[in-house]
Amino acid sequence: MTKADTSTVLRQALALIEDNRIMEAKALYERLCAIDKGNPEAWSGLGIVNDKLGSLDQAASCYRRVLKIKPQIERVHYSLANVLRRQGKIADSVPYYREALRLKPDFVRACGELAEALRLQGKLNEAVEVYRDLLRVKADAAEVHNDLGDMLKRQGQFGEAAKCFQRAIRIKPELAAAHSNLGSAYTLQGRLQEAEESHRHAIKLNPDLVYADSNFLCCLNYSPAHNGEQLFAEHRRWAARHTAGVHAFTEYSNTPIPGRCLRIGYLSSDLRRHPVAFFLLQILANHDPAEVEVICYSQGMRPDPITQLFRSLVNGWRHIYNMADDQVAEMIHRDGIDILVDLAGHSGNHRLTVFARKPAPVQVTYLGYPNTTGLSTMDYRLTDQWADPPGMTEEYHSEQLYRLPHGFLCYQPAPDCPAIEALPSIGSGYITFGSLNNLAKTTPEVIAPWASILHAVPGSRLLLKNHSLVDVVTRERYYSMLGEHGIGRERADLMAPIASHGDHLALYNQIDIALDTFPYNGTTTTCEALWMGVPVVTLAGQMHAGRVGVSLLTQVGMPELIAGDTDTYAAIAIKLAHDPGRLSGMRESMRGRVMNSSLCDGKRFARELQKAYREMWKIWCTKRHDADERT
Repeated sequence: MTKADTSTVLRQALALIEDNRIMEAKALYERLCAIDKGNPEAWSGLGIVNDKLGSLDQAASCYRRVLKIKPQIERVHYSLANVLRRQGKIADSVPYYREALRLKPDFVRACGELAEALRLQGKLNEAVEVYRDLLRVKADAAEVHNDLGDMLKRQGQFGEAAKCFQRAIRIKPELAAAHSNLGSAYTLQGRLQEAEESHRHAIKLNPDLVYADSNFLCCLNYSPAHNGEQLFAEHRRWAARHTAGVHAFTEYSNTPIPGRCLRIGYLSSDLRRHPVAFFLLQILANHDPAEVEVICYSQGMRPDPITQLFRSLVNGWRHIYNMADDQVAEMIHRDGIDILVDLAGHSGNHRLTVFARKPAPVQVTYLGYPNTTGLSTMDYRLTDQWADPPGMTEEYHSEQLYRLPHGFLCYQPAPDCPAIEALPSIGSGYITFGSLNNLAKTTPEVIAPWASILHAVPGSRLLLKNHSLVDVVTRERYYSMLGEHGIGRERADLMAPIASHGDHLALYNQIDIALDTFPYNGTTTTCEALWMGVPVVTLAGQMHAGRVGVSLLTQVGMPELIAGDTDTYAAIAIKLAHDPGRLSGMRESMRGRVMNSSLCDGKRFARELQKAYREMWKIWCTKRHDADERT
């Protein structure tokens, strides 16, 4: 074959790829590689088609063949690194990304992928330096400033991150991702109004950014400025925008027998050490194998020992990270899942666009998000009579509410929980109020009653701990907010995260009374406080997010800690602070109270959840039989 013939075949193969005729292109490349074994373009093309076909081992082999022939092709190093990452070989991909950047220092995509690979290994400092190195040669790259800001945000450097996003916006005002990321940074700093404005601007610039739009919805849940009607309208808008034109399954091969063993699918990105784990473990450990068969669909990228524990408790495990929505939906449909359970809602790395395709006959949202999904294809939302009292919130949901009888949560305490120590005020001589909640929940409307409580209890202190407080700018903002209410910084301990979960829990041994946030209550933090013997004062709101505390305290038999307004909320906390005997008694008996309550009764919870699944399934079977009779 002449050089001209080779060039012609290469052009033909490339045209076939562009026309999505991948198998024909593969045949041409294979023929060319057999004839001219030293042609790097032929081997590169064969790598590309194998990559597109999902034949990753073959793709990697082709790319390595190219690099033996011609090692200075930066795009092949980049392509090989991408294949290795898709194979889960994150560490192996890094040297190839680095070589691609060495060969082409302004290779923006390689920079971004290298930084992400480093992040997935927990090497955030190295990821930051990768972006800084690129900006030294490409200072006007708005996308790189945006990506650097995102990495700094992950490190908790929210002030510096915001500067990066603002710099990206100055260079490229139409960069929607930068506006969205700025909104997320503001949310983590508790600057909700500014966050909302940034998110709205991002959506206006690019209405098709699915996750940016979900971040906006998450932000709205924290703010006391929005009522149920407004929140519901925004969730429905999200669904209309991001699921329009999506093909949903309408035919299922599932056998419509009401009493048979059900195939339950749980889909989540948080099947690891994460708050979701503390509530899912009891479910999976206590599911009756005669009643349900469980398959987990994991969107996560960093498995840990908790991931392995999850895998040991289920019948099947599917890794779906980086898979297209249609692929995931086809897989679930092919698996014959009867009831598919979403554990994320609009929280990070969700797959609601898979649920929009209705791959299972019955779909349920649960646990990971305190509001509706907005999807018409989501059939049910699991809750209880205290978090969503009958008649209060139904009109704000696209799903039908299914209320579990003894609470919608079942808590599994961590195995590394420390012992409960004596009431800290006995040794310190002063009451310590505390909150270890997400700082976005700690709004100015929350700070005001907290300050009034501190004023009413002389010498008392406030302890706050959250990831956001690692950021100096954020810490100073909260000191300032407290100062506006006459609370000096000597009365406030604002703490950054603690690496060890056991040490995190031990911090409750420094807290006498926990103060819940509103209108977005704590969940895991409330359970942890109670388990560590610390009473939690909560304010009942009008929406699910503001009533989780009501559910938890009712389950453990402490409704006297639930307030209906801020004055009562403050009064309960103040009264407790002036009754050390009662506080000591609570501390001594709290863990036993929680352990013996419905909140930790995994066997009963699993039975009630399976009953719920069975009722949902029976309804679908009835509808299916009715439809069959009509046809």
